[in-house]
Amino acid sequence: KKMKQYKLADNLVTENLQIESFRMQLVEKYIKAKKYQNAKGLIEEFLSAHPNHNFNFHQTWLKLLLTIAQKQSDHSEIRRISYLFVQNYFQEEYYRIYKSCFVPDEWEAELKKLINYYQQNDKWFSNSVADVLKEEKDTLALMNYVKQFLSVDSLERYHSVFAKAYPETTLELFGKALVQYIEKNTGRNA
Repeated sequence: KKMKQYKLADNLVTENLQIESFRMQLVEKYIKAKKYQNAKGLIEEFLSAHPNHNFNFHQTWLKLLLTIAQKQSDHSEIRRISYLFVQNYFQEEYYRIYKSCFVPDEWEAELKKLINYYQQNDKWFSNSVADVLKEEKDTLALMNYVKQFLSVDSLERYHSVFAKAYPETTLELFGKALVQYIEKNTGRNA
């Protein structure tokens, strides 16, 4: 009797894949059973049926595609999907996944492209650029970047990364940032 109920439930899910949670349930079942092509097919069908939705809408499905790509060691697909997660702003988990798909020589060029992409408008500070420099442990470049767009907020957020290596410069930056803050927010000259 239980087997018949399971079969009925499976049929109900399969017949109603237009319901997102049913589709998700079947995709997860396929992934668990290592039926990756079936899972990918359902995901791609869903994504192509909703092409005009924003990234956040697709994010759950893209995470599943990334999981499948990782299980299949499909590096080009891992690279493609993980880039979708980092292209708008830095996300540590996906950045590390993305970086892992490159050999060191390739990564240097890709890193420069990514930083340039984040820095398209170089009139404002980009947390994504700073986060990449922090993740890459490039303390000097991070300090210079914070200095270029000096503010109390950016200095507060990132000083701990470079303060130990450059204590005098960090102290000098705090002094300048505080003077800027006072002049901007109190109308007084420091």
